[in-house]
Amino acid sequence: MIILLAVVTSNFFPRIYATKRFNGTEIYLIEKTNGKGPVVLFFNGGFGTRGGAKKILLDYSNHFNTTIASFKYRQSSFGGGELIDAVNAFEYFNRQNRSVIFVGKSHGGYLSLMAGTIVNCTAIVDFSGPTDLLTMEDFSLKHLYVPLVFSPLVKMTADECKGIPSQTPICYKEKSPVYRASEMKCPVMIIHGVNDDVVPYSQSVKMADALNESGKQFQFITTNSTHFDVDFDPYSWEFACEFISGFGVPCEAEVS
Repeated sequence: MIILLAVVTSNFFPRIYATKRFNGTEIYLIEKTNGKGPVVLFFNGGFGTRGGAKKILLDYSNHFNTTIASFKYRQSSFGGGELIDAVNAFEYFNRQNRSVIFVGKSHGGYLSLMAGTIVNCTAIVDFSGPTDLLTMEDFSLKHLYVPLVFSPLVKMTADECKGIPSQTPICYKEKSPVYRASEMKCPVMIIHGVNDDVVPYSQSVKMADALNESGKQFQFITTNSTHFDVDFDPYSWEFACEFISGFGVPCEAEVS
């Protein structure tokens, strides 16, 4: 039974996804528009595994009739090598003169915001991404299950920064979107639930305030969702789709 499951799983994704490589970054896409038109690029939460990157396309595919894509980002610190992969994924489509909209949740939301301070994407939809790694330390210490969720990322970040946030704050500020809001190059929609107990709602409040102070184009949507269901809430997608559709990309809030 275990062997059969492994065979089915390994053969499933290649039948659905095309795989491209650009500057060492592995990109997965479902090409719905014959290599033309806009692309919705998804940033998966958790770690940047192949399975996670492909699963997020399954989760969100029915919202869009345009080309959708994701990518495998390397295991690194927050905003480390993974950010190179994010930029590479954008550049793959940008060089085809295609507009690119970022959609990310949790760690993916964080990474999409970081990428948006580097490249001129069309827009960003961030579901509950952490934005201030300095204050996430205090939250994590009070909620001891959180470091277990992010422990490899946290460890790699601490190694790269040579300490925890309270010890080497400058390094963590450089890796935090909230302190780079003035560099944001893309219109942003932030969607966050007040009942989130993994990434606190205050993280998005800080990002919205920073974008506002920097005069950037953004919208901030509050829901009653938890961290795990915010991106499956039709209410969230109603706003996300209205925002995305404003950039010429049709989006369906409710899917079968």
